[in-house]
Amino acid sequence: MDEQNQNQKPQASFMAKVAGFILNIRVGKLFWGGLLLIIGLLALLNNFGIVEARFGNLWRLWPLIIVAVGLSVLSLKGLVSRLITILFVLAALAGVLIMSISDAQTREDKLTYASVEVFEDVTNATVSFSGGAGPINITSQPQGNLVEASLDSNFAELEYAASRDNTIQLVDLKARGSERWWLGDFSSEFDMRLLEGMPINLTLDVGATNISADFSELVLEDLRINAGASSLDLRFSDIVDLLNVSLNVGASSMDIYVPEEAGLRVSISSSLSEFKLPDSLVEVSDGVYESRGYTNAVKKINISGSTGVSSLNIEYY
Repeated sequence: MDEQNQNQKPQASFMAKVAGFILNIRVGKLFWGGLLLIIGLLALLNNFGIVEARFGNLWRLWPLIIVAVGLSVLSLKGLVSRLITILFVLAALAGVLIMSISDAQTREDKLTYASVEVFEDVTNATVSFSGGAGPINITSQPQGNLVEASLDSNFAELEYAASRDNTIQLVDLKARGSERWWLGDFSSEFDMRLLEGMPINLTLDVGATNISADFSELVLEDLRINAGASSLDLRFSDIVDLLNVSLNVGASSMDIYVPEEAGLRVSISSSLSEFKLPDSLVEVSDGVYESRGYTNAVKKINISGSTGVSSLNIEYY
């Protein structure tokens, strides 16, 4: 019995030392020290041409890094919680290292197309596009197909499906990418032209992107944009009696141009924003602005949604 107790004591002592070591680790110093060490070492190796560091890739890890920063400043006293935090911080640092030295591209640029004809006897169209990050350009065309689109990308290809629901034509476009698109630099640009004269509802479900869209010649009835950190440049028309615009984006810069003749209502919630609205808009309720004469206007544009830290500029043309 005494021999068994003697064998257990060294084991217990060793486990106690391990537990004490874990509890004494300063998680904040581990994260910040490790991060600076990795970046500094990679920058040094990059200067000597030993490795090609790509620090521009690190933005893809921002959610992971934010969580790691938050955990690093918390006072976690339990052994299990402290161990989980340390492992998470080490995983974040490993991600920084991998993303910084990953290959430049997953594949070479490839251009893919989508052309969708107008179905017989349709009176309206619903068009949607979903995909990853990259510039998005949207314009109109006076004749031809309902949709003409192209995707120039080194990680994704453009796919589409067209169907109908009674007199409504449905077009669904998607940028299908490699499961490892996030490794290495990427490039992607989406261009789309929509047919003038056809009433259209448009939905964009995208990541961090720059959207430049001229809807001034389109019969656009409804626009929904769901995006991450974005830059938006949108121009609307007063062709339809009522245009509803819903913008749900992250940190963004938005420039919106509307016809001066249209009645305008703006209701966008944001935690911290810089709003620049036309002088003719007045606040009718908390966070809701309307142009004078909005109620009796023949043509109306309603802009609503929510954003993160944003800059919103609305101008008449």
